[in-house]
Amino acid sequence: MGTCYRSENVRGNRALHLALKFAHRNSTAIVKSLLDAGARVRSRDTEGWKAIHHALVSENEEIMRLLIRREKEQAPALLQKKIDSICPRLAEVPDFYCEMHIDVSTWVPGVSRWLPSDTVKIWKAAQDIRFDVTLVGYENGKWNRGDLSFLLLGSDGKFLCLDNEAETCTNLLKLDTELTELDLDEMVHFLMTTSIVTTDFDASNVAFEKKCAWFSSTPMLQDIGCWKDTRVVDMIGVKASLRYRKPHNPKHPPPKSIDERQSTACNAVSLLTEVTAAADHYTEVVVDPKSNHVVSLELAKGEEVVWKFSTEKRDIIFGVRFLQENNGDEWDEIIPLQRTQAHLKEQSGSFKTASIGTLVVTWDNSYSLIRPKRLRFVISPVGERDSPEIDDWDMKTKVKEEEMTFEDWFGLSIESLPVSLRALHPRRCIMVHTQPSCHKITKLFPATVYMSDQFPLSVSEFLPVIEVFSKTTRAFESVQEFFSAVRC
Repeated sequence: MGTCYRSENVRGNRALHLALKFAHRNSTAIVKSLLDAGARVRSRDTEGWKAIHHALVSENEEIMRLLIRREKEQAPALLQKKIDSICPRLAEVPDFYCEMHIDVSTWVPGVSRWLPSDTVKIWKAAQDIRFDVTLVGYENGKWNRGDLSFLLLGSDGKFLCLDNEAETCTNLLKLDTELTELDLDEMVHFLMTTSIVTTDFDASNVAFEKKCAWFSSTPMLQDIGCWKDTRVVDMIGVKASLRYRKPHNPKHPPPKSIDERQSTACNAVSLLTEVTAAADHYTEVVVDPKSNHVVSLELAKGEEVVWKFSTEKRDIIFGVRFLQENNGDEWDEIIPLQRTQAHLKEQSGSFKTASIGTLVVTWDNSYSLIRPKRLRFVISPVGERDSPEIDDWDMKTKVKEEEMTFEDWFGLSIESLPVSLRALHPRRCIMVHTQPSCHKITKLFPATVYMSDQFPLSVSEFLPVIEVFSKTTRAFESVQEFFSAVRC
């Protein structure tokens, strides 16, 4: 088979993607053969969907279990291969210490300033590198902080994660990849009953423009920290895309021990695919004085959400706004900001949208000068667990297939093929799994780059450091893509 399973066709599909999209009676055997040949489970198509996402559409649980198991087996080897390619390049980078400030933002107007940021500390010596982070993840409507140190010991071929609070050390290249049958059952159930989100960061059309002072053609210079007269360059053409699919089958029966082991399964499968669980449990946060807690949700047409919340001892300001897609900054005030006696009685409400857009729920404690407010809330979609519509879900989501002709798929007729290919007797049509609808949001982001000839590292030299950094957490993968675009 060689390495043909790695190449993509004109539609951006690798062989593994095709095997999962086509409704072939021997699809399980075909997928297994491709995996045995080395096909990557984590590979994505041009729209960002992974192999496991295509397997969900077919509802072939045997294939899903096979993909989950193989992904866990492949992960350490793929990471080792990446580390082996980076370490020699690290040796060429001058030793240094630096701090990199990263803001996690959103395209929702007026919300980005409430999202968290992190300062990453980086030490580099020879082929070894260490970086410390405090922002470790997002779960149940709140950002999780911690104290993690990642150590890449290139000379010893080790990649370690130190949890300084728990005082534990994990070898990221030798994780336990053995999954029990119950683990697989729980992961399949989790994937079937949760919403799927995939994101894409495209810098292929990036362009740079020198920034000039107002009413002048002279390039702008600006002092940044200790760096004097840095050149200011506008970076345009960076595009981010988000695609969202509702749960494929919320009626999927749970395994027997799901309540006892759900958290373990969710943590394990989060490495495999982006998912948004429709969890129906409460989140507790402390809203500090002079601050807010904001939750934003992307809603599809006709989607409905409900919320419940309460506070301890004191009231809080509460409000809900909705921004229709392509409606600029014109918000609809669903519930105007107002003080709510949530400490006396649990408050609840719901909203159903008639159009695609963003719902923003705000708890405001900015009027308080000294008193923090302890908030307990839950926001959940209607229809995934409690709606009567779920009763006829089987009829709506039954695996669908459609006929695809050779000419429609490849854009040419069988008669126009070379003799050698016609001798393979290609079929004139084949059945393919109908892809479910998804909600897509796309936005162009501007950026500003400050460049100095006196800076001790070039972008090309710093890129291997960023590559190591991006492998530790999915939240910072776009940082690597940004630096790659700057280098180009």
